[in-house]
Amino acid sequence: MQKQTWTVKDILIWTSNFFNEKDIDAPRITSELLLGKALGLTRINLYLNYDRPLSETELKLYKSYINRRISGEPTQYITGTQEFWSLNFRVTPDVLIPRSDTETLVEAVVNDIRASGRKDVSILEIGTGSGIISVAIAHELKGGAKVKITAVDISENALKIAKENATYNTVDDRIEFILSDKFENINGDEKFDYILSNPPYIAKEYYDQLEAKVKDFEPKLALYGGEDGLSFYTGFFCDADKRLTDGGKIYLEIDFRKKDALEGLLDKQKYSNINYHKDLAGHERVLGLTKGR
Repeated sequence: MQKQTWTVKDILIWTSNFFNEKDIDAPRITSELLLGKALGLTRINLYLNYDRPLSETELKLYKSYINRRISGEPTQYITGTQEFWSLNFRVTPDVLIPRSDTETLVEAVVNDIRASGRKDVSILEIGTGSGIISVAIAHELKGGAKVKITAVDISENALKIAKENATYNTVDDRIEFILSDKFENINGDEKFDYILSNPPYIAKEYYDQLEAKVKDFEPKLALYGGEDGLSFYTGFFCDADKRLTDGGKIYLEIDFRKKDALEGLLDKQKYSNINYHKDLAGHERVLGLTKGR
């Protein structure tokens, strides 16, 4: 019997239906992203090559991607890329998959810097992961304020990915990457105008309820915030105060369900202008603070 010849159009239709039966999110888009990866084509070029037949080698590779996806592996780890702030980023299981909620933090910082009229700005990002926050800010402010960013992470593998993303998005000259646990390896005399972080903040009760594709594949180190979700913040606000310039600011992505607990930690700290920035779902996703009462 003659083997079936699969064209781009045919295989996309079949895979979309298969993913739909398996309850895979966004079955059509997922099919296109995985096929594009297998063929080395953009999603637009898939449509321009609808009648193109797949070779046996391409078909075998694509089937391997399908199997990985239905086993629970996120699409982004299979393709190795994810868009954030209209930029492309490389991602691996060593880093979190960028999420649109984090764009709330980037937007808040960029707007603050522009509104301040500052010409020179120093930024420290703690727990940079794939580098999306620092890279997006540096890229957005090109041609504007002179920005010097120090981005730290406890993971050498994450820093490697972050450096690649900075180079790919042509902002590597504006960001210094340092292996450090919070402030540990930062020059003792150095202070910053902004300290930013999207820290691990998911409490045990919520971590246990995460989807398998998150809990089983994304790095726990970047997600789990301890029993109460507040481990990162222990001592953080006091240490950050010493590292901020006068009137310096902190921006943190947070779990909106822990807002009251976070404010409790701030009761005895010397910060003012406590404010929140909402994500697209209307949740208070980013906490902003200013040094000094």
